[in-house]
Parts: sequence; C-alpha cells; structure tokens
Amino acid sequence: MAITNNQALTLTADPLTVSFCHTSLQDTHEEFANKITVPNIGAAFTASESTPTGTDNDKLWLKLNGSAVPIGWYYWDGSAWTETSVPFTAPTGSYGTTSQIPSVTVDANGRITAASNNTLTATDNVAILTGTVSNTGTIPLPSGYTEGQCKWMVGVGTITASHGDHNSNHNVTFTADSSRVVTTSGIGAGIGSGVANYIIIGVK
Repeated sequence: MAITNNQALTLTADPLTVSFCHTSLQDTHEEFANKITVPNIGAAFTASESTPTGTDNDKLWLKLNGSAVPIGWYYWDGSAWTETSVPFTAPTGSYGTTSQIPSVTVDANGRITAASNNTLTATDNVAILTGTVSNTGTIPLPSGYTEGQCKWMVGVGTITASHGDHNSNHNVTFTADSSRVVTTSGIGAGIGSGVANYIIIGVK
C-alpha cells in the first residue's frame, strides 16, 4: 500500500497592506505572494511508543521503545501496521559464531542484532601438539581437529648413523608430506636411523 498525502490545499488571500502602493511589477508580485497563506496539513509521520489509530493511519509510524529509541518504520496496510525494510538491508541470516566477537543476526527487515561479546580462547579454538616421529611414521592430529584445519612441520631430532667413509658428504633431510607422513633420508648412506621433531597446529 502506497503512503500518499492527497489532502486538498486551500489558498487564502489576506488583505493587502493598507499603505501598499504599486511602484513596480516586482513589488506587486511580492505583496501578493506575502498575503497568500496555506493551512498546515500536519505531519507526514508520527513517532510514538503506542500504536497509532484513527486519522494517524494515513501516516508513517516511527515506532519507539519505552526509552524513546526508534525500533522501525511501519505503515498501515488497510488492516494492520506493517514494518518496512530499512534502506540498507543486508542478506538475512546469522554472521559469526560463538568464538567470534560478536556474532550478529540480520532479520528480514534489515535490522541487525548483535549478540553479547564472546571471549576468544586458545583452548577452545587452537590446538598445538609437539613430539617425535620416526621415519615413515605419521604426525598425529590434535583431538577433534581434521587434517584440513591443521598445519605442521618437522625438524631434525635424533640421528644415528654408521658408515665407513667419514670424508664424504652426507645430506640429512627430514620432511613431512601432505598426509603428515615423515621421511628421514641421507643418514649414513642408508645405514642408520633418524627421529624427527614435529609441531602441528590446529585452528577452528
């Protein structure tokens, strides 16, 4: 239902100034304009906590709460007061989670409601594990975390090697692949063993 104001306006011509003397067309124009009055047609909207009735049904209603804070705009659709959407509407739904500060909800009329601020704690959202793993072993996942939520790395831990040529170069490599499987290589030309230190961090 469109909100319109089609009230007829009645122009009233008040008496001209007694001493008025026509000296120019501009003076005459201004005198006529100044002596024409228009009645007050009233406000285009009403702001109140209580629901408007009667003649106020043809106005927009700015609904207030008990503290005179605006709640929203309403119009009379012929049978009930209907809330209008605010101009800067956003997609309806909830944004954020209990681990974000704060989470908000947008209703169908664009009203944004923020939840209470939540405290972000590392114990609830971040897990860190450290330890050692041998060649071909797999770095364990933190409890409750998926592989996609984790990042990991390994470093040299313990090297045990036995070989005869102490003058040759021996490159030691400790790696972990995308499946968290650890490889230790280059130890004593294949005669030896190694244990890697690892750290894995999970974030939700």
